[in-house]
Parts: sequence; structure tokens; C-alpha cells
Amino acid sequence: MSMGNKKNATLLCLGTILFLAAMASAAGKKANPVEKRMAAAWQNGKTFQIEIEAKYKDLEGSVNFAATEGTSASHLSGGEKQLVSGNDKKAGYKKWGFLANVLPVANPKNDQEMLLQLQLELSGPCKSSGVVNIETWQLQTTVKLILGRKTVIAQTPALVEVTVRELKE
Repeated sequence: MSMGNKKNATLLCLGTILFLAAMASAAGKKANPVEKRMAAAWQNGKTFQIEIEAKYKDLEGSVNFAATEGTSASHLSGGEKQLVSGNDKKAGYKKWGFLANVLPVANPKNDQEMLLQLQLELSGPCKSSGVVNIETWQLQTTVKLILGRKTVIAQTPALVEVTVRELKE
């Protein structure tokens, strides 16, 4: 799907959601939380550039992507690694990679501040005593950030740094 088609599909979806929210409101029904969040995101229209760097033991992951206020965005990179296990030396596959799920929410009272709901997973092969193991580290949190400032949100056992900037049109 071309970038133009993706944009048109996104606009069509947002328009449909706004229409359904308006219809529900007009009928005296309450819009569900997702519809409210999407409608607010469309009205405010703020888009953020989110940069995340994570390190855990031998593993590193980084991502830099855009997300619209009030809507979730996800990034996944990685794959499967073939590992030989046990005395029988059978080969198996283990999943590994970097997963980042975010939900940015701007502070309506301070345009330099925002809340970021964040879920991270970093996993992959790590050498320990000459043996390769699949290690996994996870974090789920909500943090208040100052736009444009690199913020350390975890230091041990993993290091996680996040920078968020507002994208201007």
C-alpha cells in the first residue's frame, strides 16, 4: 500500500470514528473511551517524534517513530534464533527482539510536558558462562516527560532513555 493510500485509509478510519462518536452523542448514548480518545486526538492533532534506546546485558534496542496524541503506536523488530539445546543437541527456535508500545498524551495546561504510557520488551541471545541463553527484560510504566529532553526512565538492570519532541507542520 502506497503512503498516499495509507494516509487516505487513516483519514477514512478517523472520519468514520468521528462520525460514529457524533451519532452516539446525538442519540444520547455515551461514546466508548476509544472513540473519545480518537476524537480528541483528531481535534488536538499533535504528533510526537518518540525516540527510545534500551540496553540490557548484551542486548540493545532502539526505535525512532512518530505517534499521534491519544493513540497507541507499536514497534517490533527481531525474529527467531536457532539454538541447540540439551544433551540430544536438538535445534530449536526462540523468538527475540525489541518491542515498544507507546501512548502519548499531551498536558493541556503545559505545552512542554506530556505523559507517555510505555511498554517495552527486549529479548535475545546472551552469553552466560559460555552458554547462550535467551534473556528477556520487560518494562511497563507511565512517565511524565519534558518535550525535547532525554529522560532516563530505568537504570538497572536495564538502561532506558526516552526523548519526545512535538512534530510541527
